[in-house]
Amino acid sequence: WDLIDLPRIRATLRSALADKVSFLITLVATCTLTLDLAIYTGIALSILMNIMGYRKLRAFQYSIRGTELQATPLSDSPGLTDMVFRVVGLDGKLFFGAETKLRKILKQVLTPEVTRCVVIHIEDKSQIDFSIATCILEFSNQLQAQDGTLILSGLSPSGRKQIEEVQALYPDSRPEFLTEGGNWTLEKHQNALDFQK
Repeated sequence: WDLIDLPRIRATLRSALADKVSFLITLVATCTLTLDLAIYTGIALSILMNIMGYRKLRAFQYSIRGTELQATPLSDSPGLTDMVFRVVGLDGKLFFGAETKLRKILKQVLTPEVTRCVVIHIEDKSQIDFSIATCILEFSNQLQAQDGTLILSGLSPSGRKQIEEVQALYPDSRPEFLTEGGNWTLEKHQNALDFQK
């Protein structure tokens, strides 16, 4: 019975529709099919949801170039590894099928013993599901372990609510929120730099 995590199940059932559907189908499949078929069912569901119009997750690094704020695709550029302050924009659907890519992106953003502040700007229209909220809060814990701060920007009210509900499972994770939505701007970037001083 130790395998049944009731708080996590409750949080999943209160999250986005994709989470509920995925959990319930997997639960039914696990109870009615053999384990390997249940696993294949979960994989098929993930592929189907991907095919049904979910855009790929894209990440951008925001930086000031002259007097303009530029968003460039985040890549494996070694020139980014010495940055104390990072602003990353996420575009696309943030659902369980994108979790692995998001973990890879966040690992790239976090330079051990160097990075002190990461702002993740999520477009206001993006929904966040349970697995993405978990990923973000685990990243916040990693950043806090090196005396860093995670700031979440641009979240819709439902996205913030999802993060706060999952936060009950991660009580040590304390990301900060920039309350206004909209695009990341030069002014916001400068304010965040001033916030770090």
